[in-house]
Amino acid sequence: MPDDDLDQLRRVYDELVDLQGWARFRTPRNMALALTGRVGAVATHLQFAGEGEPTAEPAAPELRAELADCLVYLVALTDALGFDVAEEAVVRLRAAVEDSRPGAEVPA
Repeated sequence: MPDDDLDQLRRVYDELVDLQGWARFRTPRNMALALTGRVGAVATHLQFAGEGEPTAEPAAPELRAELADCLVYLVALTDALGFDVAEEAVVRLRAAVEDSRPGAEVPA
């Protein structure tokens, strides 16, 4: 996801927060709880799908909406904690790539 996509997400979320008067609720605790709730909703959509089976087609729009909410709350949480989740994810993935190369030491 390009940086400008996350910036757009932040701008639209900020607009919603301003319109709703939710600024006082933008704490790490509240964002973590909101994210947890949305992840639970994603799990609900997938809980009865067989291993390797796609989700039922009628649930697909709702599942996409729940996953989008997860992204919004994840970005809001990491912003509240003062770091950029996209940058951190790239660092973690690069470390995983390096650790996966032949001859890489396995951490204890």
